Amino acid sequence: MTAAEADATSVPKRRGRKPRASREEIVDAAIGLLERDPHEPLTIARVADAVGLAPMTLYRYFDDRAELLGAIVRAVRAGRPPVAVDAGLPWQEQVGAWMTSVRDQIVRYPQLLQFTAEGGHQDWLVDGAELVAILERAADWDDAELAKAHYWVSATTLGHSIIEANRLPEPPVSAMYGELAHLPEEAASRMARVIPGLAAVHEAAFDLVVDRTVAALEGMVPGGPATS
Repeated sequence: MTAAEADATSVPKRRGRKPRASREEIVDAAIGLLERDPHEPLTIARVADAVGLAPMTLYRYFDDRAELLGAIVRAVRAGRPPVAVDAGLPWQEQVGAWMTSVRDQIVRYPQLLQFTAEGGHQDWLVDGAELVAILERAADWDDAELAKAHYWVSATTLGHSIIEANRLPEPPVSAMYGELAHLPEEAASRMARVIPGLAAVHEAAFDLVVDRTVAALEGMVPGGPATS
């Protein structure tokens, strides 16, 4: 072997990006990113980097970010069963169990909820059907009132789940007290009354949401106190 040949073999080969990947590998990598950092925007560039591809290469697999997100939603759905609750429980407890299960899923993948809420995917229909079944076990609804009850429970659940997914681990009590100095005296006095209790509410916020949602739903049930 000549000196030139020896030099050539001693130079390490440059590692380039992977020439190809499967759609499944890309989706799995994207789900991994969502699980590691749920609030970091899931960009095409981040997903491409996770599988060792150039960002533009991902468009060979997905037309746009919306198509990628749709594939992620379907993969997440396939990886878990639909929300199911014990039909032997009182219907109020069934509603609470449904709300809590949906909340847990949203907190894990908050960015997918935003995509679904924007109409990008109708994934919510599967869990929505379970809520309809619970409501049907509670009473004999007409379709219009059933739709209202479904909207009330699901919208309340989704809205408060988004808040929970994005809230701080602890309420910023000291910061709130500091901000009181910038409020009009009357407003500051009012808020000073509730700030101490916010930490306690923070610990069991969703339980409070469930209790109040079910209580309101009881008044909507056909034949209940508010409808009889």
